[in-house]
Amino acid sequence: MSRGLKPVKIDKEEIPHRIIDPATVEAAVRYYNENPKIKSLILLLATTGLRLNEVITPKMKHMSYDPIKSQYYLETITKNKKKRFALIKPYVLREIREYRKRIGLRTEINPDDDTPFYPNKFGKHYNRSYLSTMLSNHMLAAGLVTTDNKRITPHYIRHFFAQSAWHAGASIDDIAETLGHSSTKTPKENYLRTQLKKERDVSRFVDINV
Repeated sequence: MSRGLKPVKIDKEEIPHRIIDPATVEAAVRYYNENPKIKSLILLLATTGLRLNEVITPKMKHMSYDPIKSQYYLETITKNKKKRFALIKPYVLREIREYRKRIGLRTEINPDDDTPFYPNKFGKHYNRSYLSTMLSNHMLAAGLVTTDNKRITPHYIRHFFAQSAWHAGASIDDIAETLGHSSTKTPKENYLRTQLKKERDVSRFVDINV
């Protein structure tokens, strides 16, 4: 009789806080000011909350311009097989175009362009594991770490996106939908756990006159 492994129960309180100071993200972007490949990728993850797989899978033809909203959007598929139209801000698209130009790919939006939206130096789709390791090393080199000085992975930038959106006034429902989650449970328990604990602490209502 084979003996299976017992599932490991993770204590939510033991999950790292994964809080990143916006100033360190901005500093990392400036650090790679002359490297549009890394600069564009950090900007892209930080302003969309996309997973790496949602970045490397789409092709350039999945980019489109919405004339009503005057915005560019990237159509991609989330981990939960949901379609997402990620807003690509002009300054992010500018860096991606610069990177594509440097490796000899077209930069204009074209519905017939089958090249990867974010390609490797050979113009092919990135391997997610390779890109994750490479970006983690580049972020460490730029001093991009958590507020408690812990090394980060690309997925931590997804937490940064959710936390930044929430602090700017976005609802948890909209954050969950944007990130492709079917409920608010994941944002509440993972991305915003520490912030919500602080927000709901009633200590601010109690003072002693001294």
